[in-house]
Amino acid sequence: MRNFNQKHPVNSSEVNIEAIMSQVREKIQQNRRTALKQGLKSRQFVFDDYPEEPTSGDYDYDLYAQLRQVNQPHRILGVRRTPRVSWLSKLPIAGAIWRQIQRAGHDLVIFYVNSLAGEVVAFQRHVAGVLNRLVSWSQVKDEELRLLQAEIKALRERIDLLEAKQ
Repeated sequence: MRNFNQKHPVNSSEVNIEAIMSQVREKIQQNRRTALKQGLKSRQFVFDDYPEEPTSGDYDYDLYAQLRQVNQPHRILGVRRTPRVSWLSKLPIAGAIWRQIQRAGHDLVIFYVNSLAGEVVAFQRHVAGVLNRLVSWSQVKDEELRLLQAEIKALRERIDLLEAKQ
């Protein structure tokens, strides 16, 4: 049997994890754009104003992980009835009455819990919208800052070159 590790040693210096992650992020963004063009709503990105995640550079993974969580309101919707068997439900006549009371009580609680969840989702939509806009604004400002820094560097090099000629 051939030993794979002997023939193909893996050094951590040969693996560029950031480049691999950048490719994965870019592929995710491409798939998302394709799905949105086809009119599909991704369950992961519910809100339309979710900003594009950067695929390289100073990428704050934790920020986007948290932002993805805020953009997933469907995770808190849909409380279902889960009846529990009690000794009362095993009684011949009282058991049927108890099950009806239990079902009606559960339905009432589920109605109010789901109503509250709907209000929480509506509020979360507003919070997610604000956060999405702040992150988008931050992305624009980061790009402007990067361009300004490059321009300052070019101007300094030009000044240094002009001063060197004098």
